[in-house]
Amino acid sequence: MGKRIYVLDTSALLAYPDLMFRLEGDCEIVIPRAAVRELDGLKRSKHLMIVNAAETVLNTLHFYGGQLNTGAELLTGATLRTCTEYEPLDDLASEADNEIVGAAIRLHGETGGEVIVLSTDINMRNVARVYGLTAKLPYFEGNMAA
Repeated sequence: MGKRIYVLDTSALLAYPDLMFRLEGDCEIVIPRAAVRELDGLKRSKHLMIVNAAETVLNTLHFYGGQLNTGAELLTGATLRTCTEYEPLDDLASEADNEIVGAAIRLHGETGGEVIVLSTDINMRNVARVYGLTAKLPYFEGNMAA
């Protein structure tokens, strides 16, 4: 068993733009390419809160820059990285959502470790569970994901 791996959905990052800093300890935090692409598109939203959240996450990723392909060590003890590889799925209405769950499935297959999808999207959580993954709301009491 490897490190606990958290795969962050766009909806979780919009709800908690500082989500990657709320997950502490020896874990890996993965933001799939599809989520980054969705965040980039949301910079032009008509809703200021969405724009601010998307830009906050994208600025954080920009800060860690070139380290994101191998893993940037955070002060919380966690490692933050992005990923581009995913298992193809066609279970969700959104191509991006399929890629995000597909990335979690691939990570689980590669590592055999615990992979937790954090999303506010109930259907995404349900589909992730169908594939044997843990899926949770990014709800926090203190600094631990519920």
